[in-house]
Amino acid sequence: MMNKTSINVLTIDDHISIIEAFENSLNLIANQSDAISFKTNGATDCESAYLKIEEFAKT
Repeated sequence: MMNKTSINVLTIDDHISIIEAFENSLNLIANQSDAISFKTNGATDCESAYLKIEEFAKT
């Protein structure tokens, strides 16, 4: 069994429904793929996105 490549995705939009739609699309792609998976996160403004990027950079 091959390991899946995990891709981190941060979606930034002021409409939560757009973030959710994008994440649902990525989940659909990942479910159909043996090679990739996605770790998704969403932010509705630049400040919260920046904080999420800073937190991710610590890991």
